[in-house]
Amino acid sequence: MALFDALQVARLPTPERFRTAHGCGILRQSKWHGQNLTQSSSRHPRIQIEMLPANRIIMKKCFRCWIATLAFGLTLAAHASEQWVELAGQWEFALDHSHQGFTWARTNLLDTIRLPGTTDENHKGTLNDAKEPGRLTRIYPYSGPAWYRREFRVPRDWSGKVLFLFLERTKHTALWLDDRPLGTQDSLVAPHVYELGTLAPGPHQITLCVDNGLRPPVGDPHQLSDQTQTDWNGIIGKIGLRIADPVWIEGVQAYPDLARREVHVRIELGNATHSRQEGTLDLHATITRGTGHPPDAQHTRFVIETNRQTVELDYVLGQNPVTWDEFQPGLYRLTVTLAAGKSRDEQSTVFGVRELDTKGTQLKINGRTTFLRGRHDACVFPLTGYPPMDVPGWRRVLGIAQSYGLNLIRFHTWCPPDAAFTAADELGVYLQPELPNWHDYGGAEHDEYLRAEGARLLRQFGNHPSFLMLSLGNELGGSQQTMAPLVREFKSLDRRHLYAEGSNNWFGDPGEDDDYYCSFQYHWQHIRGSFATVDKPPGSIQTGPPNTLKDYSREIAGLKVPVISHEVGQYQVAPDFREISRYTGVLRARNFELFRDRMQSHGLLAQADDFVRASGATSLLCYREEIELALRTPGFGGFHLLDLMDFPGQGTALVGMLNAFMESKGIVEPEPWREFCSPTVPLLRLSRYVWTQDEAFTARAQIAHYGAADLAAQPEWVLRDAQGKPCGRGALPPRLLPQGTLTDVGEIRIPLNQLAAPGKFTIEVSLAKTAIRNHYDIWVYPASPGVNPGKVRISRELDLPTRDALAQGSCVLLLPEPASLTNSIPGSFAPDFWNFGMFEKLARERKAPVAPGTLGVFIDSKHPALAGFPTGFHGDWQWFNLLLNSRALILDSWSGFRPIVQVIDNYERAHRLGTVLEAKVGPGKLLLCAIDLPALQDKPEARQLLSSLLRYMNSPKFNPAEELTVTQLESVLK
Repeated sequence: MALFDALQVARLPTPERFRTAHGCGILRQSKWHGQNLTQSSSRHPRIQIEMLPANRIIMKKCFRCWIATLAFGLTLAAHASEQWVELAGQWEFALDHSHQGFTWARTNLLDTIRLPGTTDENHKGTLNDAKEPGRLTRIYPYSGPAWYRREFRVPRDWSGKVLFLFLERTKHTALWLDDRPLGTQDSLVAPHVYELGTLAPGPHQITLCVDNGLRPPVGDPHQLSDQTQTDWNGIIGKIGLRIADPVWIEGVQAYPDLARREVHVRIELGNATHSRQEGTLDLHATITRGTGHPPDAQHTRFVIETNRQTVELDYVLGQNPVTWDEFQPGLYRLTVTLAAGKSRDEQSTVFGVRELDTKGTQLKINGRTTFLRGRHDACVFPLTGYPPMDVPGWRRVLGIAQSYGLNLIRFHTWCPPDAAFTAADELGVYLQPELPNWHDYGGAEHDEYLRAEGARLLRQFGNHPSFLMLSLGNELGGSQQTMAPLVREFKSLDRRHLYAEGSNNWFGDPGEDDDYYCSFQYHWQHIRGSFATVDKPPGSIQTGPPNTLKDYSREIAGLKVPVISHEVGQYQVAPDFREISRYTGVLRARNFELFRDRMQSHGLLAQADDFVRASGATSLLCYREEIELALRTPGFGGFHLLDLMDFPGQGTALVGMLNAFMESKGIVEPEPWREFCSPTVPLLRLSRYVWTQDEAFTARAQIAHYGAADLAAQPEWVLRDAQGKPCGRGALPPRLLPQGTLTDVGEIRIPLNQLAAPGKFTIEVSLAKTAIRNHYDIWVYPASPGVNPGKVRISRELDLPTRDALAQGSCVLLLPEPASLTNSIPGSFAPDFWNFGMFEKLARERKAPVAPGTLGVFIDSKHPALAGFPTGFHGDWQWFNLLLNSRALILDSWSGFRPIVQVIDNYERAHRLGTVLEAKVGPGKLLLCAIDLPALQDKPEARQLLSSLLRYMNSPKFNPAEELTVTQLESVLK
């Protein structure tokens, strides 16, 4: 099936239930034209256009408003090109709450609205005072038909010209021109382009019905969802009229062929003369990014017999074409100029020369093996409720991702606007749009809509070299008998991209026609490190043991296509209430307000900032291990993070290092993140993070190198103490690192008997004379720390002898049996997956275990009880075994009490939780540790913690400030 035969798909009638609903969509489907309207010809004299006032009734009542609108119309006339007239500005407007349909189009619209924009931005809708706990709240929500009208005047010198209305992005639309219906369109991803035809001189009126209540049967994709960008009503992006001569260029598609050093060009022509026309096409390409010799211009003749014609030719680029990829994003601009009788037109498109291929389980671009370091984009833009429609806006979004070492963005169930692709072309960022679909295949209306939508998406954005991959949607089930043919059809339309039946489909295997495989499992084996407890057994990062030996080699054995780990991470960070004031646009963070109020009522609000830092630091550890897990797997294709930034919907999933505005939370900045997330990453294979002085530290060093070319490297290492002072260094043999490989570079061996213990140390591995480096923290403890109870009574329960000891003024270390602590929560190291509320509900419905739901620990690291157990303020790898064998005591009844090791609860419960705490109990002194230290004495970290606690309790420093009664203790230890 030829590419432009896809237009026949795009022109299929809208399913009947969409055409008849609400009375504004009962018209025939208009022809779809996806031409690029951003370029103008230099061959015509300038056309002056008079824009009539947008709302004459209102402006008669307001002379100043009339003057302002007239001035706007004159500005349009002064700046209008001969091919494009802006229609941005004030339009007449009315909401159709009662669904009166075309009745509105025959009456005066008594309100106004500014376009481009949405009803939310213009405060059209019902003011919403609700506080939605699971997502951001729209202040002015509206769903249903809304009416938009604009008048304009056609000058006499437009005689014979053809006019098109261009709406870059909107929802379901129906159009009337001077009360004459021109059809409906329903694309969510491509512009709505209506052919207005040849118009008589004088005034004309455009009336549009935009209905965001007419949703195609695609589930709740992020293209539409109030969970993310909001299901807005309006028109965003470019809005205007294209004025074309009777023979015009309707679209240009460029198919580069690096091997043949040429680009195959397909030019679609339009003809409104109703007669045979002859003409010429001149093609001229320039290099807009990169250096090289621009190709020679080419010239061809054409004959068009009907109203549509496609001309195809090969355009020679020369001996050394400029290529496009993440390292050298070279770009060409191809300009096509038409001359046919008196008709003149000119269209330009940008393309890049790249060769996209696969080799086993990895991707190759221009012959280089490429590791995809991606993030998931859910269309979260809280100020507008929709994505940027301009290139600078997308340069910011993509530039932030690049600064964190990422090279790919996966757009979860949505497709970004042209500006995103343009910015990605410039920056060298790979994009994976998806069809706007989160619904199983197998329904006729659903499948036909997405076939048409896919054809439109490919036609509109296919020239962009950044457009790398396309998926049919997210987490799909249903009929593979429908999905596989659709993948084949899209391949036949456009082979410039890679295709897959979906992202993380529930089949467990790639489809037979898939070019790549994106999933969290293969043959039911995990290929990411974390899972919701209710869905799957926990991942390796959640269950341990903590080391860097694991990879996915066994799990992906047998795969034949590139494999990408789906939505890795999803580790929560505590809510940052400082964000609330940032929500000044169409959405309010009332979910954050609810969480804040809950924490305040539990007396925890003063610690909110500490909880962000501590939960964020542990989340960062886990994200790092997710990324390195993928990098240290030979032949792995890449990953999609979920996410670098927060997802403020679906229960509120604050899983990012950045907030919903892509601003830093102060957890990690780009440079340290790039140590483990960049084209070239040094890696250490550690059997564990905890060592003893009588051992020799050993680790195998590797380099994951997916840079631009082979790299001659001199690996080096240095060991530093907690103050950064070097206490050992060395070099490994120099190596040539072949591009696209994981290369062993030697073993590091360090005797530990000369190091001061206990202590934390950092091993930094680097490549000499480069900025490439990575580091790993380890903890070194004495082999036998000397556990001496001294005067301390150690007890396993608050029994009568223990109470008597406290009553007699003794010091008691209480290490309760975990099974006895019913008023507690199971211990956990990794922060909760996604969000607690969503998966708690599922667990209870399925009668499955509920996840602990905690977000790490906040540690009073300066407390003397931990003087012999070096620690930071958050859970690090030396805490892993300890926390997994602990309980978090619920201390809600102990107002204001702050434990030494405080567990951070999720924002749904906001319990006050503690694992290690101290208090005076009558004349006695108690230290309570809910870690099962007696059962962990085979672990050096457990022996060391117990030793540290006992030394503290035997010292004069053991003097708890808090006081508790035995009754208060009993309320917790039950």
